[in-house]
Amino acid sequence: MKNIKKSIAISAALLVLLTVMPVTAFAAEITVSTFAELQTAITSAASGDTIIVSDNITFSGAIAIPSGKDVTVTSSNGSNFTLMATDSRHFIVSNGAVLTLANITLDGGKTGGGIDNYGAFIIFGGKICGNSASWGGGIYNSRGTVTVNSGEISGNSAVWTGGGIYNDSGAVYINNSEISNNAATYGSGIYNGSILKISGSSIRNNPAIISGGGIENSGTATINDSEISGNTATGREDGTGGAIDNYGSLSINGSRIIGNSSSRHGGGIENCAALDISNSEISGNSASGGGGGGISNWTSSGIVSIIGGKISGNLAQNGGGIYNNDNMNNSGTATVTISGCEISGNSATRNGGGIYSTGNKGDAMVAVSGGKISGNSADNGGGIYSSSGGGTATVTICDNIFSENMARGDGGGIYNVNDSGGSATITVSGGEISGNTATRNGGGVYTYDLTKATVSNTVFSANTASRAYWITSAADISTYNAQIMGVTQFSVPPAGNKSFEYAYNNYDIGYTKGLTENPEDTLYTVTFADWDGTVLDTQIVARGSGAVAPPAHARTGYTFTGWDKDFSNITGGLTVTAMYVKNDEPKPEWVVTDKKDANGVKIPSNAHSYDAGAGVVFY
Repeated sequence: MKNIKKSIAISAALLVLLTVMPVTAFAAEITVSTFAELQTAITSAASGDTIIVSDNITFSGAIAIPSGKDVTVTSSNGSNFTLMATDSRHFIVSNGAVLTLANITLDGGKTGGGIDNYGAFIIFGGKICGNSASWGGGIYNSRGTVTVNSGEISGNSAVWTGGGIYNDSGAVYINNSEISNNAATYGSGIYNGSILKISGSSIRNNPAIISGGGIENSGTATINDSEISGNTATGREDGTGGAIDNYGSLSINGSRIIGNSSSRHGGGIENCAALDISNSEISGNSASGGGGGGISNWTSSGIVSIIGGKISGNLAQNGGGIYNNDNMNNSGTATVTISGCEISGNSATRNGGGIYSTGNKGDAMVAVSGGKISGNSADNGGGIYSSSGGGTATVTICDNIFSENMARGDGGGIYNVNDSGGSATITVSGGEISGNTATRNGGGVYTYDLTKATVSNTVFSANTASRAYWITSAADISTYNAQIMGVTQFSVPPAGNKSFEYAYNNYDIGYTKGLTENPEDTLYTVTFADWDGTVLDTQIVARGSGAVAPPAHARTGYTFTGWDKDFSNITGGLTVTAMYVKNDEPKPEWVVTDKKDANGVKIPSNAHSYDAGAGVVFY
C-alpha cells in the first residue's frame, strides 16, 4: 500500500513539473519564390526560422530585419538563386538582428545596393555583386558584425569609400573568400575603420582612384595566409597604396602582396602608422611616380617591422623595395626594422634599389639584421640609400649579407650621405659585403663623410668600383680624415697594384669628405691589346705606377718588337698595342735542270714563269 501511494505522489509531481516547463518551439522552414512572399516570410518568421528561396527574385524595395529577429535565407536544393535589387539596398539589418545568407547572390544591377548592417550579417557561399552606393557598395557596416565564409564580394562600386565593404565602427571577418573587381575612390575592396580580420582569402584586381586599391585601413586589421594581388591606385597622379593604404594598425602573416601598383607611393603598401609583417612575400609591385615599390613608410609616425619572408622584384623611382621618409618633421621617427628577410632583385630608377631612407628634416631609422640584400640596383645605393635630408638618418646593419647589388653611380651595396645639413650615420657589424658594383665610388659602401661610418667584423670581398682611392700608410689617416675599421677581410686588388693596408679602398669603402685631390690616389685602367684589337690583359693601375706587360703572343710570319706606348708611369686610362715586324721571306734557290726555253736557255725548276725576252724569272 505504501509503494502504491509513493508511485502516485511521484507521478503527480512530474505532471506539475511538465505543466510549468516552457514549451520550446521548433524552427520552421518557409519556401518563397516572389518578393512579396519573401517580405511576408521575414515579417512573420520567428527567430531561428529558415526561409528557402526556390527561384530568382526581383526586389521592389529594401527589406528590414527588425531587432531581436534571427533568420536564415538560403537557396533550395543546393542551388544559388539571385536576389536582384536595382533601386535600393537588399536588406537593412537592424541593431540586435541577425541575417544569414547561404548560397544566395545579391545583385544590384550596378544601381542598387547590397547590405546595410547595424546588427549581425553572415554569408555562407554565394555572392554579393554589381551593387553600388556612395559608401559600401556591397556591404555597409556600422557598429555591427559581418562574417563572410567562402563567399565572393565582386564587381561592386562606391562613389567614395569601400566599393566592396565599408566598415565604419563594427567588425568584419572574412574567411576563405574572394574580394575582387570592386571600385571606389578610396579602399575599393575594403575600407576598415574599426576591426578587420582576413584569413585564407584573395583580395584582387580592385582599382582605386586615389588610395587603397585592395584595402584602406584606419582601424585594426589582421591578414593571415591570404593573397592581395593586381590591385591599383592609379586613378590620379597622387595615388598611394596599390594593395593597402594603412593609417591604423596592420598585421600581415604568411601572406603574399604581389603585382599591385600605384601612381605615387607604396605600390604594395603605403604605411603611415603601425605595420607588422611576418613570413610574407611582397613582390612584383610598382610605384611609378614616387617611392616604395613594395612598401612606403611615409610619416614620422610610421613604424614598420618585418620578420622573415621576401621582398623582391619591386620597382619605384626611389626605394624599389622599401621607401622610408619622415616627411612630418615632428617628434616621431620614421622607423623600419627588418630581421631575417631577403630583399632581392628590386630596382629604383633613381636611388635605393633595395631600401631608401631619408630624414627629410625629421628623423629616419633603418635597422637590418640576419638577412640578405642582393641583386638590387639603383643610380646610388644599389642595396641601401640613406640621406639626412636636413634631418637625421640612421642605418644599423648586423650580421647581414649584401651581395651582387649594383649602383650606376656611387655605393653598390650601401650609400650614406649628409645632404641639406643634418646627419646620416651607418653602422655595420658582422656579416658580409661582397660582389657589389659601383660605376663610380664605393663598390661595397659609399659614405660622404668617413667619420659617419663604423664597420666591424665584416667580410668584404669581390666588390668593384671604377674610381678608386685608398689609404696606404698611417700618415694618410690624418690627411684623409680616416679611421681604421675592424674589417676581417677586404676585396683583393688587381695584380700588380698596391695592397690595401687599411680599409679605405674604393672597391670596399669609398668616401669624399677630407679626400685631397691628390692624383696619386686615382686608379686607371690599362688595356693591353694585340695587333688585331684582341684584349690580352686589363689592369687597374695607380697614377704614377707602372703596368705589368703580359707575355707577347706569337704571330705567324712576324716578330714581336714591343709595345706602342710607354706604361711605366701611368697618368690616365691607356690602351697599349703590341707591335710586330714582318719577317723576310726566304729567297728561293735556283736549281738548274735540263729544262730549256725556246731560246735554249735552261730554266730553274722552282720558277713560276720565265720571260725570255726580258730575261726575268718570276716566282
